[in-house]
Amino acid sequence: MVIEKRDRARVKHDLHFHLHRPIAWVRSAPALNIAIAICCAALIATIWGVIVSQSRFERQETIDNAIKHNATLAEAYEAHTVRTMQSVDATLLFLSYEHSRLGAKTDISKYILNGIIDGKLFVTITVANVRGQVILSSHPFASTNIVDREPFKAHPAADTGAMFVGKPLISRYTRQMGDSAHATHQ
Repeated sequence: MVIEKRDRARVKHDLHFHLHRPIAWVRSAPALNIAIAICCAALIATIWGVIVSQSRFERQETIDNAIKHNATLAEAYEAHTVRTMQSVDATLLFLSYEHSRLGAKTDISKYILNGIIDGKLFVTITVANVRGQVILSSHPFASTNIVDREPFKAHPAADTGAMFVGKPLISRYTRQMGDSAHATHQ
């Protein structure tokens, strides 16, 4: 029993000594404490500076990559548009040639079915005479006059062979919206 009391007293003394000794050390060296606090603050500021700098770098890198990606998409879209317009122009020239050769016997829907004309490029293809009367179409049509349409008005009376691309129009035949591309060939 006596040994237990001595051991308990020694444990309490050691515990008291270890718990209160750091407090005494902190109180006895204020300059060292200030230096440690300044070093810790500098370390934290440096870490945050690196984090902010890295974040800015990654953000700028993401923006640069997005700009490059968008430029690539714009170039691809431009190339696609040019190819599409060339295909439309070739189709218009072909139909002008076929109409001058065959007249009213020109069968646009047959050319589409046989793959001579790419039907995916068009909602409808129509041929009108100089008075605006529709004389051929890729779809069945009633007698219609398109003299009031902007693309028809855009061409002068003379054959320039130039293609005109107008605003999207709603087809009078299919009631679908489509871009309008027209050429005048007489």
